[in-house]
Amino acid sequence: MERLKDRVAIVTGSAQGLGFVIARALAREGAWVIISDINETGIKNAVEKLRGVSENIIGFITDVRKRGGCKACK
Repeated sequence: MERLKDRVAIVTGSAQGLGFVIARALAREGAWVIISDINETGIKNAVEKLRGVSENIIGFITDVRKRGGCKACK
């Protein structure tokens, strides 16, 4: 279950749906997972849920349509 240990994955659109499922699968395999979404509440909830799987989760509120459209989510 640690096939991706010491690897980093970035998943956009991961507050819900397929992006969330992909992020969860990567976390279960041991990867550091950076998740992002335009939905601030959604990404905060996703970080909380995914931290139940792994502590190696970082969330960002991101609008990929804009240059500089990223801010950290704590």
